Amino acid sequence: MKLAIVSKYDVKHLAKKYFKIVKSNPDFVLAYGGDGTLLFAEKLYPNIPKIFVKHKSSCRSCELLNLENVLKKVANGNYKIKELIKLEANVNGKKFVALNDINIHYIPPEALRFFVYVNGKRVNGEFIGDGVVVCTPFGSTAYFKSITRKTFNKGIGIAFNNTTRFQKPKVVSEDSKIVVEITRGSGVVVADNQKPIKIKKGDKVKIKKNDGMARIILV
Repeated sequence: MKLAIVSKYDVKHLAKKYFKIVKSNPDFVLAYGGDGTLLFAEKLYPNIPKIFVKHKSSCRSCELLNLENVLKKVANGNYKIKELIKLEANVNGKKFVALNDINIHYIPPEALRFFVYVNGKRVNGEFIGDGVVVCTPFGSTAYFKSITRKTFNKGIGIAFNNTTRFQKPKVVSEDSKIVVEITRGSGVVVADNQKPIKIKKGDKVKIKKNDGMARIILV
């Protein structure tokens, strides 16, 4: 079986005991590091099953032993696959895909003014604030939780970031179509740890569930 490695750590000597190491068309992808490593691995190798092992510097030898045990189990077929939804955002002809979240954020000093629509229906009136975060259940433990102090495990979450008029977060069905229309100010759209693009008055960010799925190996 073929394995691609996404990590800033040199773990090839362990992985090649059980897999053929490749850079293209792998059967599995090892993401060894932090959450950002997994997001980057999903960007590089979308929809390919990910062996995600978190690096902990507190016990290097223990962590490498755990990593080798995980690799051995996967090589022997002792694993399950958990599928996670991803989001896609379309704005100004550009498409982003995110496992965590789509973050629409203001550029100082002027706050963003925007409307939010879910399946064509506007959520209250015009919002003024830092922006809005739209996330998956996997991403709900990240920025969404920082804003709302909540998480969820099904659907798509919408968090209103520091708006002048309080708005409770919304969790909508995963087949929902979400549109954020910028009515004043300038901002950026960021999908996970990808390069942001600028947005301005009149732009619309269209967000929906992506056709692909992230696949995480469980051992």
